[in-house]
Amino acid sequence: MKKTLLVALTFALLASPAGRAQDAKAAIDAAAATLGATNLRTVQFSGWGYDYVFGQSYTGSGAWPRFNLPSFTMTIDFAAPAMRDDRRRTQLENPPLGGGFQPMFGEQRLIAVVNGAYAWDVVGDNAIVPGFRNDRQSNVTGRLDQIWMTPHGFVKLAMSSTATLRTETIRGAKKTIVSITSPSYGTFEGTLNEQHLVERIDRWFGHSV
Repeated sequence: MKKTLLVALTFALLASPAGRAQDAKAAIDAAAATLGATNLRTVQFSGWGYDYVFGQSYTGSGAWPRFNLPSFTMTIDFAAPAMRDDRRRTQLENPPLGGGFQPMFGEQRLIAVVNGAYAWDVVGDNAIVPGFRNDRQSNVTGRLDQIWMTPHGFVKLAMSSTATLRTETIRGAKKTIVSITSPSYGTFEGTLNEQHLVERIDRWFGHSV
């Protein structure tokens, strides 16, 4: 009995990592097929709404400053990887509370670009060095995050990284949680539903706060 139990436990310990890796690959492949991500190279999407300035609230427990976003266009090349974020912003809060260069008069256009290991802003016809990021990440890392935190980007990164998988029940629904750690891009966690669609993506990184 002891020998049989020992062999069974040893087999389970040896087989479990491979089994989990296969399960993670199957989940990622299913998501890639559902989203059409496998051979997708570029994507562009546009919209309007609001944006916020990270960490610039008026009080420690207050909301970050919110701005109107009359237009927003994101263009991504997954293969490069490269991204162009083109947005127009106007003042919303009255009176203005917190940071974020308030009050803002008129309309501000912001164009942020990253391509591989280089990041820059565009002002008029000129490329300029980006300002300091409030989240303490480099501009290259922070902008590349925006690529991998799209559903297609997360799946493509997962396909080229070591992934682990677990299942959870969230608000009564079964979810598949895929975690990946990329040597180049860091740690991400994606939540997939039973239709193999990406519902949520979290990015983990160290911060002094």
